[in-house]
Amino acid sequence: VGYIQHGGDEEVLTLFHQMQQERVKPDQTTFIGLLKACANTAALEQGKKIHAYIIKYGFDSALFVGNMLVYMYANCGDIEHARQVFDKMCKRDKVSWDVMAAGYAQYGQYEQIIKLFWQMQQDIVKPGQFTFVNVLKACANLASLGQGKQIHAQIIASGFELDVFVGSALINMYAKCDSINDARQVFDQMPKGDVVLWTAMITGYAQHGHGDKALILFRQMLLDDMKPCQATFVSILKACASVAFLEQGKQVHAHIIKSGLESDAVVGSTLIYMYAKCGSMKHACQVFERMAKQDLVSWNAMVAGHAQHGHSEEVLKLIQKMQHEGVQLDHITFTCILSACSHAGLVDKGRHYFGSMNRDYGIAPAAEHYVCMVDLLGRAGHLDEAENLIKRMPFHPSVIVWGALLGACRIHSDVELAKHTAECVFELDPLNTAMFVLLSNIY
Repeated sequence: VGYIQHGGDEEVLTLFHQMQQERVKPDQTTFIGLLKACANTAALEQGKKIHAYIIKYGFDSALFVGNMLVYMYANCGDIEHARQVFDKMCKRDKVSWDVMAAGYAQYGQYEQIIKLFWQMQQDIVKPGQFTFVNVLKACANLASLGQGKQIHAQIIASGFELDVFVGSALINMYAKCDSINDARQVFDQMPKGDVVLWTAMITGYAQHGHGDKALILFRQMLLDDMKPCQATFVSILKACASVAFLEQGKQVHAHIIKSGLESDAVVGSTLIYMYAKCGSMKHACQVFERMAKQDLVSWNAMVAGHAQHGHSEEVLKLIQKMQHEGVQLDHITFTCILSACSHAGLVDKGRHYFGSMNRDYGIAPAAEHYVCMVDLLGRAGHLDEAENLIKRMPFHPSVIVWGALLGACRIHSDVELAKHTAECVFELDPLNTAMFVLLSNIY
């Protein structure tokens, strides 16, 4: 237990082997500790061996051991074994269901979480706060409004409608399901004493392009003497960015300085993003220079800002600085680089960086990188090369990548290639009106 509390997971496993050698019989607490150590270190094979010992010593029917086995398998990436253990448990409590649901959430198996919730209802197990939060997140990720409303009814029946975390999850679910009025209704019915609720509602507004409403709510929050947290500032800055409210963004920045969060890496990067979106790269640069630590996210925010404003030279200078300072470029960085090269017509630079992704950084180009390259080559008149690049893509080309080539055909009046490209587009999306308009412009 001492080793586990201080992060000594490897030592726990070594100690167990010593116990075996000295023939000391383990008990339930020993196995719970061992399984936790395996989960923390993702030691699946060790966990399976411990599972065998649990069966040998007759602890496989113990409730707490069963719960920890489910947790261990899920944490080690073996969700099928986790479910097998769960299904074989002779007794399950609320924790058992929550651990299984959390395992599914970890791997994005949201449909399974909802199925599990209704199965839990059939087994007459009373759901708790964590259960509702998990299943509402699943509904949000699936944009399943109907299921979400049914679960909302269960929440009211269970008396959890005023719980701050359940309420925040409800607001998030309704917002993600494009039902922002329902989200606001939940918010209005809740006690307003927790920053989590305010942040959830502001985030909902920000994510759905209601930047003005997010700002009104933010001001109300300040009037009610609520102290914004990191997540609140990130959401309200994104709201300002979405509607290009520069002056309001500056006012939020002043509150951030007052709160002592300007040096926070996430807030700093979002400030850069906001200023760039609002057209003030000068302020974005000032925030970047003042940051105590410039991580990859903040570098990417700067690169994206300059790329967005067509400052291709600044983008390439920043990339050189990143390389000089040993900052590892990622797929987002390369999207920004290729976009900047495309807008500036830097074909050779674009080819160099596109080839460098896999060769120097081990990053396989994704769909967005191919779109940028097709756009770059197409704009520059290298239509055959752009078409060949699409044909060599390791996955099925999307409407967007064919659309980039069709746009290039329009620029260079290549009717024959446009006809072939349009056929590929309409094969994927027969009702794409934007492509019909683009094709008619070529003729």
